[in-house]
Amino acid sequence: MSNQRSVEALLLKGNVLLDLKKLPDAMNHFREAMLVAPYRYELHKGLIDCYLAQVSFYWTQLQKLATQLAPPHDGRIDGTTLLLRGGR
Repeated sequence: MSNQRSVEALLLKGNVLLDLKKLPDAMNHFREAMLVAPYRYELHKGLIDCYLAQVSFYWTQLQKLATQLAPPHDGRIDGTTLLLRGGR
């Protein structure tokens, strides 16, 4: 029973840290809880949500960098510009 309570506590803390965007700490809590209860869906979902948040953050940073490094726009749309605009 105490293991179940510690899993619940780690899950709760992981979700709070995820909401606060403290991704490395949240990931550590989800992983620690998985050692005790690897069958819990919520733990796997929390860890995947952390990975997705990281990818989203890095993609946003890459888009900002690409727009800063882009040559002046001459009115034509190339594949890179189309990709950075989200396919529109």
